[in-house]
Amino acid sequence: VSLTEVRRACEVRLPEFANFLNIFASPQIKNIGTLVGNVANASPIGDTVPFLMVADAVVHLSSSRREREVPLTEFYLAYRTMAKKPDELITAVSFALPTAHESLRIFKVSQRKDLDISTVNSAFLFRMEKTSQAVIKEARIAYGGIGPVVRRFPEVETYLEGKSLTLEVVDHAAALIQQDILPLSDVRGTSAYRRVLVDGLFRRYCEEL
Repeated sequence: VSLTEVRRACEVRLPEFANFLNIFASPQIKNIGTLVGNVANASPIGDTVPFLMVADAVVHLSSSRREREVPLTEFYLAYRTMAKKPDELITAVSFALPTAHESLRIFKVSQRKDLDISTVNSAFLFRMEKTSQAVIKEARIAYGGIGPVVRRFPEVETYLEGKSLTLEVVDHAAALIQQDILPLSDVRGTSAYRRVLVDGLFRRYCEEL
């Protein structure tokens, strides 16, 4: 399934991801490149991976011996290293569509707006409960470009659950994220710059909520 086909399929049911794919690559690349290929590349800044992680994606693997499923959050073991055996093929990637009570946002920061490798990318999906004030019932946070693999932040997610989005809560969660990343410096940005981006993207999402 090409990325062009994925984008077309998501236009109505998952417009946030479809819009994100508009700046993923050129039409020529999207006509050939695949969603599974982006996952199997195991890049620490794979652009579709943060979204797939917050959507609780599952990687379906098949070999002549067996078929099995691996949650995407457990699929990347180290830099460019996957929980896929040499004789296995990825046959599918499944994920859950956001519900009406969940707010999904996907961000990509790069030196050019379009068709560029990310410096930092991220996805956030919070499920809110409207009572006397909005309370976070569930939080999912994923970043790429912050270490050897794209990853979720379970400690931060657990901290946020059951809390309202006050400035104090956002500040503490942002500090927890900073404690849990090890960004490198390269031609696309310094470690310090990546830390600024990580903080800014999280705060932007919280402000939008």
